[in-house]
Amino acid sequence: MMYDSTLYSVGRDAELLIGQELYFIPQPEELQKFGYQGFYKKYEYTDNSLAETRTYSLFANKTFLVEEVLPCISTRKYYKTSLVLKLKETSSETIYYYLYDWDYSPLHP
Repeated sequence: MMYDSTLYSVGRDAELLIGQELYFIPQPEELQKFGYQGFYKKYEYTDNSLAETRTYSLFANKTFLVEEVLPCISTRKYYKTSLVLKLKETSSETIYYYLYDWDYSPLHP
């Protein structure tokens, strides 16, 4: 099944994103200073909000391939419904991990 974010959110069915490309739409200039939330350079860092990578330029105008959906390793109560998406930037093959919470899917970039 082909996922189209303009039609619906995958919600709990995050596995539908595997093999799909995600393009990060540029944000308005006044929001760029906040970057994108929920991204980590290593899977094991997803349990530490201080290790979050928010740098706007790392994601804006770039395309990422969803390679895998992993279980969330965070022990924090807030992330009890979360999964982790393993993303590979298509131009550089850099890997990032995104903390995906289906309860808050409208907030995803």
